Amino acid sequence: MPPSPSRWHRILQEPRGVVLGLCILWLGLQASAINPVLPILITQFGGLDKAQVVVFFVISTLAGMVWNLATGHLSDGRVSRATIVLVGGLVAAVGTAGLTFAGPPVQLYFFGALVGGNMVLMSQFFAVAQTSVMKSWTRGDRVVGITVLRTGFSLGFIVGTGLASLLLLWMDLRTLFWVMGVAWLALAGIAATVMVRTEAWARTQPGPADEHSPGPDSGPTGGFSWGALVLPLAALALMQGADRARLVYLPLVTFEAFHDAKWAPLLFGITAATELVTMVVVGSLASRVGEKRTIFAGALLGAGCFALMALFPNLPMLFLTNILYAVFVAMLLGVAMAYIQGLLVHRPGLGGSLFLLTRNFGALIGTFVPLAVPGYSPAIFFLPGALCLAGALLMLGGSVPRFMTKGPRQSILG
Repeated sequence: MPPSPSRWHRILQEPRGVVLGLCILWLGLQASAINPVLPILITQFGGLDKAQVVVFFVISTLAGMVWNLATGHLSDGRVSRATIVLVGGLVAAVGTAGLTFAGPPVQLYFFGALVGGNMVLMSQFFAVAQTSVMKSWTRGDRVVGITVLRTGFSLGFIVGTGLASLLLLWMDLRTLFWVMGVAWLALAGIAATVMVRTEAWARTQPGPADEHSPGPDSGPTGGFSWGALVLPLAALALMQGADRARLVYLPLVTFEAFHDAKWAPLLFGITAATELVTMVVVGSLASRVGEKRTIFAGALLGAGCFALMALFPNLPMLFLTNILYAVFVAMLLGVAMAYIQGLLVHRPGLGGSLFLLTRNFGALIGTFVPLAVPGYSPAIFFLPGALCLAGALLMLGGSVPRFMTKGPRQSILG
């Protein structure tokens, strides 16, 4: 094992890891270039009203679940990952370009369902990282490697928002979506080539360093039990729901409180910038104390951030809590993916898809649960805070983490 200070950049010392990381960065750029302006496109050019917009995103989310489960099931030895990436890129390209045509709502729903599968590429990228680039690494080093690669997606997300703003200075919104459609095809073609060459190289490399000595949080190394996955997946879905609630309702709450649209982008931006640092730090922590304990602690921190936003909704506190919230994001989007893939050590494609499935379920939970609070008062943040607490309890999985006890791990029921 390399010295601990150097673990974070080990993935960047491997040329194949750098190339894969660039593909992940490109994917983040693609996602952030179109996601913030998608609601504007379908309302201003597509003519969808408020209720139809809700239907559009529900259909897109449900379709994303189907895409991720189907491709995750097929990717681990049944269909080559390069083929899945090519098909996924083609589907995303058609959906992205198709949204530029104003037509009946059902037409936009159809193209929205195609766009819902765009994150298929993400699960395949991280599956190749696990099985090829980091094939001979120990479990702890793979956790750090995954979080470093996930940081590339965050960096791409930041760059993509700025790029989209620049492009919109000299092209209209529909042209931007056509450009992004072509970019999906280019990314898919390049990524498929990278995957073919990386997997060919990996076949010449030794097997996993700790194949027969799983870490404290690892799951079965041969087959797997769906029963063992239910609680972790449910816990992560609740936490993803909390994150989605922040994405949807933080802009609305801040605008209601301060009557200025500029604060929400600044709050999101400061979280994304802090995330570039915390992603690696949290990944290094997880490699030492275990992913499960890190997820549990991160969920408690997330609950605390939401509680502070609800109780003290002033600008200094909002900025402080959204800086701290970057730790929760790093846990949820980096460590949690490594944890689920670790539970399915021989099915990383399915593991990545199941992780994205929690994102899809979370999108539904986080969109609808805050409706229980009327209006857009800060009290709305108590609900995502409760989702974080519920997710933390489910992550215990019937046991108390060792750092909460003086002796060996004990059952909650005694």
